[in-house]
Amino acid sequence: KIRVERAWNFYREMESPRFICVPMVGQSELPFRLMLRKAGCDLCYTPMMHAEEFAGSSEEEMARQGFATCAEDRPLVVQFCAKTPEDFLQ
Repeated sequence: KIRVERAWNFYREMESPRFICVPMVGQSELPFRLMLRKAGCDLCYTPMMHAEEFAGSSEEEMARQGFATCAEDRPLVVQFCAKTPEDFLQ
């Protein structure tokens, strides 16, 4: 029951998004997400990023990996994958 309450609280903290866009391969970068938000999408996801490549990256390197965002791109779910828990925690 506590998990359900936490989930609802998290949903409400994001202002109860009604329209959500999940990633499409090669189609969920910032320009696409901003276009979706103009069309009424409340919550977007980034493309899947490799944690080991992302950890310690500069903003320029992050952009090369496909990660970019701005103030209008909120709320945003950032997705990471990793081969090991240690890579993910970096």
